[in-house]
Amino acid sequence: WSDVPVGGCDDSDHKYSSSSQRSHIVSVKSHNIAGIVSDKGNCDIEIEFGSAACLVCVTGESGSGKSLLVSKALDVVTGGKATNTLVQDQDKESWIELIVRLCEPHLSTVSSTLQHFGIDPLILYHQHTEDTTDVGDHNNEHASVGYLHLQRTLVAGSSGKLKSICRINEKHVSLKTLREIASPLFTTVDVGVASGALARAASRLAMLDIGVEDSLKQQCIQSRDVFKEATKRRKKIKKELESRILPSSMQ
Repeated sequence: WSDVPVGGCDDSDHKYSSSSQRSHIVSVKSHNIAGIVSDKGNCDIEIEFGSAACLVCVTGESGSGKSLLVSKALDVVTGGKATNTLVQDQDKESWIELIVRLCEPHLSTVSSTLQHFGIDPLILYHQHTEDTTDVGDHNNEHASVGYLHLQRTLVAGSSGKLKSICRINEKHVSLKTLREIASPLFTTVDVGVASGALARAASRLAMLDIGVEDSLKQQCIQSRDVFKEATKRRKKIKKELESRILPSSMQ
């Protein structure tokens, strides 16, 4: 999850740098997912991230479900592939729920995508109980903060195939709609793959190119072509000069 648009900037001069103006995950909940149990011994997991968390570290013993929570659960609730192994007890439904606090520029992006699918963006502004500010403060914040509530329920059919029931802010949507709206907000990075990519110069340049305007990239390509052509001409002239036989008086 990125609080700053690609390219980055110093927090001191970024207009969305205030902790109150950062989009972030509010909470993740799951029920009957891959046999993960809480400290109370039941299959209900609920994690609250607080209102100003910028970095969250998940720790635990090997096999305790860290990767499942961080990557798989997030992938499934945003429309990723769900497998039968996720549903430990197929006689019961399983579900994952994610609540995200949206500020600009993410709020406008999600609102536009909702409109594209015929969903009223006002569903993002239903009052959320996260803040304890007074009514005046809440009204001032109302237009610039929204909440995206994602839910995906997995039910095993008679054939054993999983059926998905998806909701966005309590509104039933298709799996495709859930995926189109939610998945662009998140990026899961595989550490092994990322470290291998960073070791290659071409990969590092490709990452930098993501944050560069197309016009500037085109200008760089043209400059590179001009440089290559000038280098060829230089080598050609040098070769011609070396092949000439100078008069003895000039040797």
